[in-house]
Amino acid sequence: MDILKKFRLIIKFILFNSMSLLNFIIPKKENNIFFSDISSVRENQYVLYKYMVDNHYYKQYTIVYYTRNKNLIEEYLGENTKIISNFFLGFYYRITSKFVLYAFGGNRFDCIVPKNQKVINLWHGFGLKKIGYCINKKDFYNAASCFSNVIISSKYFAEMVTKSYDCKETQLIVAGSPKNDYLFNSDIDAVSELGINKKEYKNIIIFLPTYRNSDRLGFNGHKSNFPLLTIDNIQDLDNYLYMEECLLIIKLHHTAKLDTNIEITNNKYNNIIFIDNIDLDRKGIPFYTLLGQMDALLTDYSSVYQDFLLINKPIGFVVDDIDEYSKVRGFNVSNPLEVMPGHKVFNMDNLKNFISDVIQGNDNYTDARKTINDLVNHYQDGKNCERLLRFLGITLYE
Repeated sequence: MDILKKFRLIIKFILFNSMSLLNFIIPKKENNIFFSDISSVRENQYVLYKYMVDNHYYKQYTIVYYTRNKNLIEEYLGENTKIISNFFLGFYYRITSKFVLYAFGGNRFDCIVPKNQKVINLWHGFGLKKIGYCINKKDFYNAASCFSNVIISSKYFAEMVTKSYDCKETQLIVAGSPKNDYLFNSDIDAVSELGINKKEYKNIIIFLPTYRNSDRLGFNGHKSNFPLLTIDNIQDLDNYLYMEECLLIIKLHHTAKLDTNIEITNNKYNNIIFIDNIDLDRKGIPFYTLLGQMDALLTDYSSVYQDFLLINKPIGFVVDDIDEYSKVRGFNVSNPLEVMPGHKVFNMDNLKNFISDVIQGNDNYTDARKTINDLVNHYQDGKNCERLLRFLGITLYE
């Protein structure tokens, strides 16, 4: 271990223990709710926060939202609600609030949780790929000591999550992801808001690949940063989509390293468009609202397909690099293909066949999707925000 790395570890150790000590000493304000969000995407904590504002929870609770992107949520600033970005102010509310909620990339204030505080890890979805301690060595502290509970969408994930976080089953909450409520939300015509004329297309499919290499998350080792599509074949796909009057929206993973595939994202196509979180934020479009309005989903090993199962629409799985992905990252299940209820796309011909079936309405996986949906989604009613708050004892009184 080099000197700089050792020094950083010592500083981290001192800060963690100091913050934990303060968290045990400082009294908690029973009606304070603190959201921690450094992900810069509209994740579970954002969705739950907006639900609370829309339903006037701020009349009985002081709600504080820590974010590095204040513009993202200032439009929902309500009475008795604070939006902050100062780290020290954020830490103050972190250790003085009874309730603390965070999700992917959101907990900047790691410290041990005392019994008089509830810290909820909302995560963003437990899918096929390995995470946490299943791929990384443990830090000097146990991650499970930094939260009271973590949500899962069904008991199917119990063993995966306890191994990934080295947590106890008693820390698991079967509640479902708050963001999945937006799959059932039709208040916004997300497609039109993006400037897309739906009348020009018979079908609209969204492609959501997970990351391969990511400097931000410290993952490398994959030969390609993007599945299947290359600068050599994407024009052929665009021509096919044009002839079939089908639009393909590709949303890049916000942590993906794309330098070797930058050409495909820079070029202009007739029936392929690339979007990212910035495009959605500019229009005020929750991503899962857009997802719920798609005719079909194209993905790979991302957990997003388990959410999309809730609306039972066709899914295609791009698995051209499944052997490499298994070796480099690894899966939580022995045979991931068995829990992928949809077309398996290994090459461009497979992809065109999937698109053709979507256009023609040929769907041979309806029953398979329902089976897997029942396995991975205990609740399927679009009321996850309401359910989670009720579990936490955060209620409104008449």
